[in-house]
Amino acid sequence: MTRSTPLRSKEQSAAAASPTGLADGPAPIAHPARHRTGWSFAKPSVIPGFGLTLGYTLTYLSLIVLIPVIALFLKAATTPMWCSA
Repeated sequence: MTRSTPLRSKEQSAAAASPTGLADGPAPIAHPARHRTGWSFAKPSVIPGFGLTLGYTLTYLSLIVLIPVIALFLKAATTPMWCSA
């Protein structure tokens, strides 16, 4: 896990808490994520729309392909191996 601000020594903490508000140490580093506009808790995806596309693909794959194939196997499993005509 990374920190957004560097660790401070006791002298830097004391200087930052001084009544004048002026610190002798370096200024805290601003995190680049704070400069984005709007509120976002999730990182943007490298492939936008991948989850939605994957959901549609799996839904149609199961409806059009898998259910008829499973039905064929079940039908073949329930028919006798020999036919007496």
